[in-house]
Amino acid sequence: MGTRRPKCPGCGSVLGNHELRLTEPFRCPVCGDPLYVSRSYVWVSYWLSILLSVLLPLALGLRGLALILAAILLWVPVTIIEIIVVRRIIPPKIGRHQPDVTLDGRQKPLL
Repeated sequence: MGTRRPKCPGCGSVLGNHELRLTEPFRCPVCGDPLYVSRSYVWVSYWLSILLSVLLPLALGLRGLALILAAILLWVPVTIIEIIVVRRIIPPKIGRHQPDVTLDGRQKPLL
């Protein structure tokens, strides 16, 4: 079974993980369309990493201040691992980014 990969909605080219930006718009390397990762995907990924950062030390029997410190220390490595694993199982939904427009009708720069 091959891994599912996110694709550009414009040209259909497969996007590598190194090309995706979770918090800002990015361009398709093939067609140049401005793209973005769904906010709900980012939101779920963020809260999942926090939940796992708390549940892991909790499962090891840590409580109180030790639990809080362990969760804080685990948050970054858990987030990195979670993003890598989740992206392979459930690829992010990619959409075309609609650039913001200023009040005088000009488009703000994408990147």
